[in-house]
Amino acid sequence: MSARGEVSDLFNGRDVDIDVKLNLDGRNLAEFADQQSLEDLAPLTGSLKISDAQGALGIQALKLNSVHETLSMDVSGSFVDFNKPETLVLKASVKARDLALVGALFDRDWPDYAPFELSSNIGRDGQRVHMNTSVRAGKKSIDAQLHGDYSKDIPNYVGKLTLHQLSLPDFYVKAAENRRAREKDRKKQETRVFSRESLGFDLLKKVNLALVIDVDSFDRTDSEAESADFSVNLKDGHLLVSPGVLKYPKGQLDIELSVDARDEPEINYKAAGNNLNPWLGLSGGERDAKDPVNAEVDIAIQLAARGRSPHELASTLDGDLYMTIKDGNMSRSFTDLLFVDIVGWTASLVKDQ
Repeated sequence: MSARGEVSDLFNGRDVDIDVKLNLDGRNLAEFADQQSLEDLAPLTGSLKISDAQGALGIQALKLNSVHETLSMDVSGSFVDFNKPETLVLKASVKARDLALVGALFDRDWPDYAPFELSSNIGRDGQRVHMNTSVRAGKKSIDAQLHGDYSKDIPNYVGKLTLHQLSLPDFYVKAAENRRAREKDRKKQETRVFSRESLGFDLLKKVNLALVIDVDSFDRTDSEAESADFSVNLKDGHLLVSPGVLKYPKGQLDIELSVDARDEPEINYKAAGNNLNPWLGLSGGERDAKDPVNAEVDIAIQLAARGRSPHELASTLDGDLYMTIKDGNMSRSFTDLLFVDIVGWTASLVKDQ
């Protein structure tokens, strides 16, 4: 890599004219994955020009290119005024053997979903900025179509996200793993139940949103749900997710979430569903006696809390939770998890205080 140029006023960042040339051979590019061993890749070449020749400091031109059957990329764009997000123009295309290879370059252990493709196009569309991005890794994908308006003090984004084969962590499995970890080393538990540090509610006042989220499908190997639809609106510090629907092999769960951070933060959550049998999703549409819950259920949840920290939210938490089990049973391990592990663990922490 080589760079040349000049900065006449370093303190104020004025009269800047810098040109950077990049020519990284395939072996050095592969060495970015310093925690894993990768085969040599194709050379990565590119250029970058930073200047304030147009009156504002920014990237006048950016180019990156590498072509290889294992990993290829083509990136071009500009960001002529760092103080104005609407001046960002970017076209990017990345193709890789699999997601694991991309993760290795950032020292991340990602699944080997194959192949991996990313395409992104960001630019002006009249008075707005359009952002169209598509990411695919094997059967999983995310498509984002957004428009941004920066004409007011608070940026406003409107658009849609579509997800295919979404994977979600399994709460039951994760809770069991956490229980085993606590039992293995109880001495390292924190004595404080809930943190008194403020949460980042002020971030909700930094941007306005109007998004439609369409989960076309979930990964059926780790999720009971089949699909989901959410309408997400954020305006002046008030986040509202309504309507929200999780669709299962039998029945659906209607969800509403409100986080109002305009004054003292207040959270309200509602969920309701009748004749639900989510567990059919993991057993190919048929009941499995080994499932933690093998039944149809009616659920009604209504919770509310106020406060800026987890401690304040927990101390003001109030509401109702009703669940009726019909035509089925709950496994002993599941009831132990609910009533022996979670409740018992919480009670023991409170007692220690």
